[in-house]
Amino acid sequence: MPAYDHQGFFFFYTSTKPSTTTVALRAILDEVKRIREAPVTDEELNYARSAYLNTYAFDFDSKENVMLRLLTYDFYGYPPDFNTRLRNAVEKVTKEEVRRVATKHLQPDLLSMVAVGIKEQFDKPLDTFGPVNPIDLTIPEPKAKTPSPNVPKT
Repeated sequence: MPAYDHQGFFFFYTSTKPSTTTVALRAILDEVKRIREAPVTDEELNYARSAYLNTYAFDFDSKENVMLRLLTYDFYGYPPDFNTRLRNAVEKVTKEEVRRVATKHLQPDLLSMVAVGIKEQFDKPLDTFGPVNPIDLTIPEPKAKTPSPNVPKT
């Protein structure tokens, strides 16, 4: 997700049942590899372009949103016609540009993965993809409530 004054990050995500976790992760990695090695199809490019432009329009669906966006652009030093430039640039993106940028920025060996679930329920061990660093997300039981010593008993 890009920020206004520095580069952001890019992420992929999916939801799946535990028994297909590694299948889903493999599909994402395969897609990263494919987009680096072969041009996207016309259909994929047109879909992505339309989806971005149509979603972007909702950032300007009220006077408040328009003013907030324009003030933010001004604060960060964007040109006054940034929205027009952005729309025009997105409309002109080519399959070759997608591949060039994917090759430069999508580095499969540098990806980090996060899988949430019960490891015994995953279809294969996650270390299939490399080292695993488990994080305990257990929600602790609430502590027993004790009455405050300053509260009179009734």
